[in-house]
Amino acid sequence: MNRPKVSVSVPVYNAEKYLHQCLDSLINQTLQDIEIVIVNDGSTDGSEAICREYANKDSRIKLISKANGGSASARQAALEASTGQFFCACDADDWVEPTMYEKLYNRAQEVGADIVFGDYWMEYGGGKQTECHFSYDITKIDDFLGAALDGVFPCQVWDKMFNRKLFDKYAITWEPGINLGEDFLIMLKILLHPVKVAYVSDALYHYRREWGGASYTNNISFNTFQQSLYTRKFMMKSVDTNKYASGVFRLWVNLAFTGLRVKDGVDPKYYKKEVMSNLPIKGFFEYHYPTAKGILILFTKVMGYKCGRIIYKLLYRYAYR
Repeated sequence: MNRPKVSVSVPVYNAEKYLHQCLDSLINQTLQDIEIVIVNDGSTDGSEAICREYANKDSRIKLISKANGGSASARQAALEASTGQFFCACDADDWVEPTMYEKLYNRAQEVGADIVFGDYWMEYGGGKQTECHFSYDITKIDDFLGAALDGVFPCQVWDKMFNRKLFDKYAITWEPGINLGEDFLIMLKILLHPVKVAYVSDALYHYRREWGGASYTNNISFNTFQQSLYTRKFMMKSVDTNKYASGVFRLWVNLAFTGLRVKDGVDPKYYKKEVMSNLPIKGFFEYHYPTAKGILILFTKVMGYKCGRIIYKLLYRYAYR
């Protein structure tokens, strides 16, 4: 069997408003030797009909329909159904430049890379967009796990192309039920192993960001907070926490901030035990956290969850992006 060069996964849940733009951008890629794996994750709108329309007119499209299980289970279903040499993820409400997968694939072939990534556009609606560039010299990074923990190396998956062998060789999977922070978790699993990473300095992906939308990141529930807590506990078991102390601390600060954003709040005793116990006060000074977020979490550490949440609501509810 001839394997396609690239498989592109598209998890779909109630995305009828954006699907045409997304799928048009995929079927019109300059790299024609691709496979598009659409996973309809229990949509209740017109998404299924749109997906079938495209599958009927393009033989490169595989359509899987399943009960709703969340983005991680949909990504895993796509991975299992894919056959390409490389694997990519495209969200159903986003779109890509016509040359995206050709450029990433060619770069991977040039240097023998396991992972290739590029720049992207943040799309805010109404024609407002921001071009986002990778700001570090990738040749200077010799530890991509450390760079990821420190926030230097981006951990979203949609701007990347992965050699399929990574998933097979190391038995790497998405975990159903982990739908907030699933990208960070899968990247952590991958970067625990030796990988060669390459970069294409073109903005190739269009990431749609809608303030107040229905995404997990805009609507933090206690359940999704626990999902992020799961990734932190996985991190603590999997990495050398002494070697990567700064990055580990940074990620606990981020989780503490996420806890303040939970819509109905978190039990203060639970928050103190599960989150704040991992944030010693000296860390805020040792790891240089004079940022607004760091100051807020330090205040919360000293004054308690309820006080921190009040300050968050006053200062961040309208300013946070």
